[in-house]
Amino acid sequence: MILQISNMENGTYEYKFSVFQNQLINTKQVVLDVAFENPIEIIATVEKNETQIYLSEKIKTLHTFSCDRCLDDFAKEINSTNQTIFVLNENEIENNNDEFVFISKDKLEIDLTEGILESLFISIPMKILCKENCLGLCLKCGKNKNVSKCRCKIVQSKENWKQKLLSLKNN
Repeated sequence: MILQISNMENGTYEYKFSVFQNQLINTKQVVLDVAFENPIEIIATVEKNETQIYLSEKIKTLHTFSCDRCLDDFAKEINSTNQTIFVLNENEIENNNDEFVFISKDKLEIDLTEGILESLFISIPMKILCKENCLGLCLKCGKNKNVSKCRCKIVQSKENWKQKLLSLKNN
């Protein structure tokens, strides 16, 4: 996704985009573990002055996940924000700062693809649950405990795990 800045006057601009993931991937060669099947909605606010371009992006999409506990599929909205400051320089400077990007004053366009994808992936939770109090699957019969109760008796050891480790060490 390319933002044309060559003829942009100083001021504030707002752009709205709706793209599918494959449209973003075509502009960058990126390997992805997650496929977003719904459109990705992007609202980009650009504030340009003599020395910098401030870019603020609000990104949202709906994605189907598989619950980590019960394995049911469910849809969840992903919302993300991303801010970048492009500092206009005589020459483009390579740096490792994520918030400031030094670009040449002669640059014609800015590619937003990488920032959009990074922001989306960072917004995916580490533990994906269909609901906070998901009961998961029965360890014996495999039934989804959110849907129906099973009659399995799971005996939990009352022995402390530290005691088990000590007994292994002493043997």
